[in-house]
Amino acid sequence: MKRTRNEPRVFLTPSNAWSRVRGETVEGIARPVMEEETGRAERVLREECRLGLGMLHLFG
Repeated sequence: MKRTRNEPRVFLTPSNAWSRVRGETVEGIARPVMEEETGRAERVLREECRLGLGMLHLFG
């Protein structure tokens, strides 16, 4: 949160599981996720990143 408050500008680059770049880098503005948005975010992550999310819960 501290980083987002100090500098909300972010750069996102799509990549695969091995960190190989798969597209163009885009610039955006980061913001904290509101509590009512967490359900939607978790649902999207479950659908898009099943293996990665499982590993995150297992080791995180």
